[in-house]
Amino acid sequence: MFVQTVIDHPPTPSIPNNASADFEAILRHHHRRLWFLVRRYVHNHFDAEEVLQEALLKASEKISSYRGEASLHTWLHRLVANTAYDFVHRNKHRPTIPLDTEMYGGSRHQEGGLDLATTSAVRLAMRTLPQEQRRAIYLVDFVGVEISMAAAIEGVQPGTMKSRRSRARAALRERLAYDS
Repeated sequence: MFVQTVIDHPPTPSIPNNASADFEAILRHHHRRLWFLVRRYVHNHFDAEEVLQEALLKASEKISSYRGEASLHTWLHRLVANTAYDFVHRNKHRPTIPLDTEMYGGSRHQEGGLDLATTSAVRLAMRTLPQEQRRAIYLVDFVGVEISMAAAIEGVQPGTMKSRRSRARAALRERLAYDS
């Protein structure tokens, strides 16, 4: 049987065209080791699942090009490692704060994140702002709407939105400095 040869023995000269039919058996044999390989690169469980799925999709598409110059495990290992490496470097400069930290007993205070006291102070300070300034800050700084779009939503000129936001930020800066 082809699968037994590929899984347990040294490389074969070529893999028949029906290799994709046996791919599931190959995965069952190698999945655990490949999973732990991905986890060495990607520490988030959900990202690791995504990376492994992407790597295995690549493997299923390229299995017919496997030349047998190395063992199948080595070929799969290299493909999965390269995919994980690419994922890590693609997401290197994107800081994230996991949303599931409370579920696993972790702290919500993460590097780059706000702790509960700071969040509460900002909320209280926001309540002291006039409504038009509060909406300007909310739309542009919290929601991420561009100034021109926020101005259109509010029915004002972009310059008006900029000045409302500027006054709101100055008031918040003063209020938060006073509270600390």
